[in-house]
Amino acid sequence: MHRWSWAMGAVLGALLALVSVLRPQAASPIPDDAVATVNGRPIARGDYERALAGLLSARRSGVDAELRAQVLERLIEQELLVQHGLELGLAERDPKVRLDLGSAVIDLLSARGAHLADPSDEELRRFHRERASWFTRAEAAEVEVVRVA
Repeated sequence: MHRWSWAMGAVLGALLALVSVLRPQAASPIPDDAVATVNGRPIARGDYERALAGLLSARRSGVDAELRAQVLERLIEQELLVQHGLELGLAERDPKVRLDLGSAVIDLLSARGAHLADPSDEELRRFHRERASWFTRAEAAEVEVVRVA
């Protein structure tokens, strides 16, 4: 169970890091809450605390300096792997990476859009009117196959 939860945390962390790396960002100073930077990319304290909490949920003992160092080292390794994967073009070429990235983006957009109000009837009508071709059935043709032997 412990290894599975750590592996899931690593996969989720890698996906989050991949999404954050692919998102265009303006050059900015290192945030105050960064616990480390990897090639100029900060590792946020929140990400570090979540990784630490995930590991603690599977442990009985408390947090010590060695555990904190191990968690930070793993986050840095994840960031380096993500950066290397991007350099190799995995986000463009690897079908699994593309699928995982697409799923992560959909999840992110769904979470962001969860607070939006439902569209009004007029907005729905306008959407339908502007995209009428999406809602029309293509012409059908009947085809008969004749075989000659």
